[in-house]
Amino acid sequence: MGQKAVVIAKDKSNENLEKLNKALKEIGFTRTSFTTEADILKWYKNVLTDGDSDYSWIREQYVDENGQFTLESYKELLKIHDEKVGYVAFDYAFGRTSTRQLNKIARFIYKNQEQLKPIKGMDDILERGEAPNYIKKVLKDFKHKNLPAIKLPEDEQYHPDCQSGIMLCKSFSPNPFWVIFGKVDEPKFMKEKIYANDIMNRIYRDEKNLGYMLIPLVSLGVPTMFGKLTQNEFFTRAWDMGLREHPNFFFPFIYKNSFVKETKKFYKEVAKEFSAHYTPEELQERYNTVRKHYNKIQNKYHTKCYEQLDAILSLISSVTIED
Repeated sequence: MGQKAVVIAKDKSNENLEKLNKALKEIGFTRTSFTTEADILKWYKNVLTDGDSDYSWIREQYVDENGQFTLESYKELLKIHDEKVGYVAFDYAFGRTSTRQLNKIARFIYKNQEQLKPIKGMDDILERGEAPNYIKKVLKDFKHKNLPAIKLPEDEQYHPDCQSGIMLCKSFSPNPFWVIFGKVDEPKFMKEKIYANDIMNRIYRDEKNLGYMLIPLVSLGVPTMFGKLTQNEFFTRAWDMGLREHPNFFFPFIYKNSFVKETKKFYKEVAKEFSAHYTPEELQERYNTVRKHYNKIQNKYHTKCYEQLDAILSLISSVTIED
């Protein structure tokens, strides 16, 4: 489903939604719009009449009590994907949405704030965007707008106090963030847990203003699963959220996955990829981190992973090797 910020129009009349969609088109959003009744009817007819087997599971699974695929039963599917009338979902994934586009989203919400209500994802627009402070202030207020500030009981609240994690990771933004294992089935940023409505809870930042990405434990099998995601799905999701570590460094270091290939030729290829991906300073920092963990670790399997990373990084001319 990707990374989305969702807002809803207070007035869901077709006339008002058309005005909002026109405003979105004027700022360059030709494929993002508020869902109208006409949109849903059009999609329903396409699914109903299209002979494509890709739609067959929808017609079979989303049926009413009489076993019929109806417009109302189809709407149940759309709800899962935030495609209800009056809703619009803005994609804020790093790989798909530029900072410039995010600022356009922020300005659109700012300009139309009296007509909209927040659903989710406002923190991420604020985190990634570089809109002027006066717009950011309005968006901070907007994300709480029309929501009851109901606090959880004290014993259910969660106030994180992390000051470090497994690894301080390179990110899309100038500021790195920590990764840390958590009770999650996909990567997500750690948040404070104070209010019943999660949209009101802030992304946690430590004393150095660094964020924390919670990542799932790995379950061995075929295929290997990272929470509910395959390795490729997991890394794509984390990349969309801003992670910019090389996968051939991230997985061996974090998950202790030793490389399947161990030839000198393979090591040289990975070393070349690392040199293109990281700056000389970042390479030296990662080499020092690997050596630090390598000297502390007792587990032979984990030692193997660090030995491999050490051997690869040692091939890079800009890295100063320890004796």
